Amino acid sequence: MKRWIAAILILGCLMSLLPVTAMAAKETKSKGGKLIALTFDDGPSGYTKNLLDGLAKRNAKVTFFLVGNRINTYSATARRIFNEGHQIAQHTYDHPTLTTQTDSQVTWQVQRTDQLIDNCLGTDLDYMLRPPYGDCNSRVLSLIGCPAVMWSLDSLDWQLLNAEKVRDRIVSQAFDGAVVLVHDIHSTSIPGALMAIDVLQKQGYEFVTVSELYRRRGVEMQDGYRYYSCKPNGTDLGPIEAPEISATPVYGGYEISLKAQNGAKIYYSLDGSVPSTLYTGKFNLTSGQELKAFACYALNEGRSETVTKSVVAAEVKELTLRSANGKFLIDNPNPNLDVRYTTDGSVPTQNSPLYKDGIDWFDGVLTYCAMGYGAGSAPVSYYVSARGSVFLDVAPDAWYFKEMDWAASQGLLKGTEPYVYEPDTGLTRAMFVTVLHRMMGNLGYQTEAAADAGFKDVSAGSWYEDAVNWSAENGIVLGDDTGKFRPDDSITREEMCAVMDRMLTFLNHESEACEIGFKDNGKISAWAYASVCRLVGLGIIRGMGDNVFAPKNTATRAEAATVLLRFYNVIQ
Repeated sequence: MKRWIAAILILGCLMSLLPVTAMAAKETKSKGGKLIALTFDDGPSGYTKNLLDGLAKRNAKVTFFLVGNRINTYSATARRIFNEGHQIAQHTYDHPTLTTQTDSQVTWQVQRTDQLIDNCLGTDLDYMLRPPYGDCNSRVLSLIGCPAVMWSLDSLDWQLLNAEKVRDRIVSQAFDGAVVLVHDIHSTSIPGALMAIDVLQKQGYEFVTVSELYRRRGVEMQDGYRYYSCKPNGTDLGPIEAPEISATPVYGGYEISLKAQNGAKIYYSLDGSVPSTLYTGKFNLTSGQELKAFACYALNEGRSETVTKSVVAAEVKELTLRSANGKFLIDNPNPNLDVRYTTDGSVPTQNSPLYKDGIDWFDGVLTYCAMGYGAGSAPVSYYVSARGSVFLDVAPDAWYFKEMDWAASQGLLKGTEPYVYEPDTGLTRAMFVTVLHRMMGNLGYQTEAAADAGFKDVSAGSWYEDAVNWSAENGIVLGDDTGKFRPDDSITREEMCAVMDRMLTFLNHESEACEIGFKDNGKISAWAYASVCRLVGLGIIRGMGDNVFAPKNTATRAEAATVLLRFYNVIQ
């Protein structure tokens, strides 16, 4: 299939860097503005997704105090909270009154919840704590190992259970520096909080995370202390500035450097996803990649707007890989670009070998890309073999690599797409019979069918018609009691044995059945038992482990390739 890659990096002029902002954002982000921290307790819940949708439209950032025993149930929601730049904090594992807990119980509540959040997010972060019911004392504060965030404005949403009343209470009691308590486990709290944001944004309030509220006002939060609000104190350090992105043309693309304000870290991504890679130095950007980046002082506290790098695009024709006559051949339809490659799985650089007239077949990973000054395609990798096979999904270290390589190189198993062989996909009856049919053709047998076998479900012109008809004509496959072949049914292990045993008969291959002692002998169908015995005796098929045969299990393409290679070695 002909494809064109949109190269974001070919001899183009850089466009302006535009921050990614939410639609209909109304916040005022500047020094000296009114700041307020909206916080949500007791979630996540089924209502949290709607809340996040509303926050995104308003470009408002908030803080969520999560309950540990809800995280696994709502793990996707918790990750979305984090990915969208809100602050995640914790609210203990199961919401106990901490002053009634022993020291070890308090520690467990905090550490267990930390662990659950870390596991969910896939990273190790620090989380502030809100004590359930606001209940804590000096002993509890000494044990939690983080700031204790209280509140200065209680929305009473849990009591009011009315969206308009929740809105009115938040709006009427809001002040610059307030920490507002809401819960995202009540259906009425979500619209109430969002309506309050609409009103307060018009009044000039900026909604920030708790940590960002205190950072902006130059207050360093300390472990073991309570925090209720952070009113104006004459200091406003301003919002976190988005990182600056500079691009310099180099061989292979553009060299990217990122710069943030003093003390801030930068996280970026190159595939359009949420930035998660910490920037530590310059890197190259190539075609097909989309750079996104934001700045922050701590990943779970507050972030700048996300910026993207766009470059005037040009069309780059895709490189293609062929295998022929002992060589891997790379077709490069871009006359002004070189092709660089590696054979160890690493990303090609300007110092990598220059492709000229083919690469000798080998077992390993072939990676290549096009390069020029100010231009470069994204690297492409294939698993390759010394037989000349090319795979996207059969790795050299896979247990079935040798067998899949053999089957592919013999033309027995063909890709479902170019270089895609789906080794873990189940094999159908039609597929298995077709592979055997191809094998017979490779061995020089006449494989043209004389007549239609008459199966009701084998349509004329189907890709497997010839194979099924030939196999039926020679007594290798049989239909069921209704006259059907069932081509699309997955083939079972005992069915494979029966088909291959009939093939051995067709080939006049004499063999004796051996005794088998599998735990599940009794599950092997009577019509297949003798065939299983003979195939096991020849070493063509084996047990599944723990001394079971699993006759009714279906076979994957990789398992079938393994059995077929043993079968081929027997009949040679």
